[in-house]
Amino acid sequence: MPAIVVTARDSRITASQRRYLGDKLIGLGKYFDGINKVEAVLEQSATLVDLSLRISVPGGRLLVCSAREKKIYQVVNLACARAEALLRRFKEKTKNHRVALLQKESGAGEVETVVSLAADGEPEIQYRDLAMETPGRGGF
Repeated sequence: MPAIVVTARDSRITASQRRYLGDKLIGLGKYFDGINKVEAVLEQSATLVDLSLRISVPGGRLLVCSAREKKIYQVVNLACARAEALLRRFKEKTKNHRVALLQKESGAGEVETVVSLAADGEPEIQYRDLAMETPGRGGF
């Protein structure tokens, strides 16, 4: 479980709001297991609430996202949705990078990246091993 630090600036948050934010931040662990620390900074002005999230992941990387809404529960939901998207992209990037490195280290040959868009607009990244697809290699 990652360390969670919640800071409120220029405002006070209730125990139920703090618990709600903590539960949402703990839920980020299902998108990426290696979260070291999550810092949440909540600032409230007369009409808007700002929430900034700083997520520490292995390798010294820092993922940052923020949101601004009128109500605290709306801003928590929006910021956590953005953090989920960041974590999914980060995990996909590290996972695909490992696959390419393992294929390259195994001597399989040159690896080509194929990027296409899925129906929902998200990029799909696939790796093809060009050495395995070349006809006439390997005595076949």
